[in-house]
Amino acid sequence: MLTKVQASMHQSQLKVFQGQRLPFTSDQAGIVQEQFLHATVSANLPFRWIEDPEVITLFLLFWSTAGDVIPSRQQISGLLLDKANEAVHKQVKRALQGKYAVLTSDGWKDDSQNAISGVNLSVEGKTYLIDLINSTAHKKDGAAMCEAFEGMIDRAEQDYGVYIVALCCDNDGGSQDYFIENEEAAQTAEEATCLIGWVLNHGRVCSLFDETQEELTPGKVLAFLVVNITRWNTHYIAFDRLLTLKDAMHQAIVASQVGAEKNAQKKKKLEKEANVQCDHVDNGGFWHRLKSIVNDLEPICLGVNMNQMDIMRPDQVLLTFAGIFLYFQKHSSPAVATGMAKRIEKRWKALDQPMFVLALVLNPFERLSRFGDKAATYRHVRSRPPKNSCSPDEQATYDNEKEKKER
Repeated sequence: MLTKVQASMHQSQLKVFQGQRLPFTSDQAGIVQEQFLHATVSANLPFRWIEDPEVITLFLLFWSTAGDVIPSRQQISGLLLDKANEAVHKQVKRALQGKYAVLTSDGWKDDSQNAISGVNLSVEGKTYLIDLINSTAHKKDGAAMCEAFEGMIDRAEQDYGVYIVALCCDNDGGSQDYFIENEEAAQTAEEATCLIGWVLNHGRVCSLFDETQEELTPGKVLAFLVVNITRWNTHYIAFDRLLTLKDAMHQAIVASQVGAEKNAQKKKKLEKEANVQCDHVDNGGFWHRLKSIVNDLEPICLGVNMNQMDIMRPDQVLLTFAGIFLYFQKHSSPAVATGMAKRIEKRWKALDQPMFVLALVLNPFERLSRFGDKAATYRHVRSRPPKNSCSPDEQATYDNEKEKKER
């Protein structure tokens, strides 16, 4: 490909020029090729981009000998990537040697639907990815998972010289529990998801809503957000946005693409779908139920977001559990209150309870002050002293803020 591009640039009918013709030294060539790898990874480009004729032409216009140092996609995805991986491994090993670490693992599916398990080390508030495992063919029963986790711990301690003090794996965020216990909420969530999908799948409808938004709030048009079934926080975000767009949807003249359809059977189906979604938009009960769902999901989602942070402490984890428990204890639906209480207690029972309680008691800024009726908090807890010594006025301000936080 490089030869073809260079040959084309010498043709007389092409009005192009080539850059300066100065050779690269071997050291310079190595640096340039490493930078090609860094640029490829940083910009999330496919390895084949480097062999695109237009890309090669661009570099040759800057430097006529660029072809001498442009690596092939095989070099980038092979030798250069392996070399960079080895360098990063050594760098991480030096940084983690002799440190206490928490090992975490999570899984997902890649583009080829292979099951991939990522292994991370959390050290001093920073997370380091240390391994990716193709676990497609691995067993998923309890004994097999235990053996897999033990292997992860052993390899991490041997390869990086760390001391693993805890193991953490993923769990669902609790919204699934909520929808199981609240059937009405599950039905409303399904209706809201269908409404969002219907709007996004009909360009004319979406345009009408956008135009109405522009009239109500000039210069500010918000997009409809899609729910991701495996990311529970997206339920809260998407439904909260839908509530924000409620007025615009009510005022818009909901016209779907029904009129453009000539087939009578398909037209009838589209009309039926449009009528169903328009009924949701005009139904005050639907919006009331959706508002209730958003309110219920908020403490769960806040707790999930905080508990997955590297800087989250055990005492703060306990407070998020307590806050969510107390919220649902006062739920307007007795069935939801009872069901969620049982599920939260089940999750709390599975944790190392003494450690979490002791961490809260030993916190000099909390101790026993969070027990009882003062436990109701699921927001980020800032239980730490000022970084530097402060004046009496600054100390008074800090104490006042702490008192407000505890209310």
